[in-house]
Amino acid sequence: MSDPFESPRALLARADEHIKELKAAILDYSGRNRSAPISEIDPETGKVLLKIKVTEDVPLSLSCIVFDIVNEIRSALDYAVFAAAIRITGLPDPANTKFPFGENAADARGDFNRKHPPAGLDELRDAIVDKVQPYKGGLHDAFWRLNKLRNDKVHRQLAPAAASLGPMAINSISGFSSRSEWDAEKQELTIGEADATGAKIEMEAGPSVAFVENSWFPNSNVLREMSMLTSAVRWTVNGIDKHSATIVAKLNP
Repeated sequence: MSDPFESPRALLARADEHIKELKAAILDYSGRNRSAPISEIDPETGKVLLKIKVTEDVPLSLSCIVFDIVNEIRSALDYAVFAAAIRITGLPDPANTKFPFGENAADARGDFNRKHPPAGLDELRDAIVDKVQPYKGGLHDAFWRLNKLRNDKVHRQLAPAAASLGPMAINSISGFSSRSEWDAEKQELTIGEADATGAKIEMEAGPSVAFVENSWFPNSNVLREMSMLTSAVRWTVNGIDKHSATIVAKLNP
């Protein structure tokens, strides 16, 4: 019999390709919007705020790449449970299996059983819930948020963010620190602040892309988050593979 885990690993391989594509798309977007920053005094602190005007919205094509990655890694989790069920039950097409999510551990166990999967998968379910903890506040709370993101509108959760700084020359300036605050109404991205006295700044900057504050991954760098999630899902798929083999070995000593 062919390896039932080929399918989830193929999805992860495709996600790896899309992550490379996402990195290139973000660099291209940043380059098109690179400019010298404008400065203004923050009336509350008296510091100089450095901002760049971003005239181009995050491209829909870039959002589509993120959408693809989200769906690939989320589906890989379901496919891994399906593959484990094939191995454990011996059924060629075990119905109603899924990777569990929930508001807490009990909710996740109920989610695993929600569609009434084949008998004999309780040990697999408990291992996933107890070790992976794919529920709100659990070890892999990010999986719970990934599941929420998959059912949401990805393109509405992305915005420019300060990340890509080009050649910089800062003369006679103190108290410089980077910031990343997006003002959608003004189409302005605050990239840093400095003490006002004697500030002379020469630099170029371009925006990267992050999830918006009101999202499942608030203010997180999109490329970094997708890369970390893909790595975590790969670790989980490998763990399910190994644990299902252990269960079978115990059933057939």
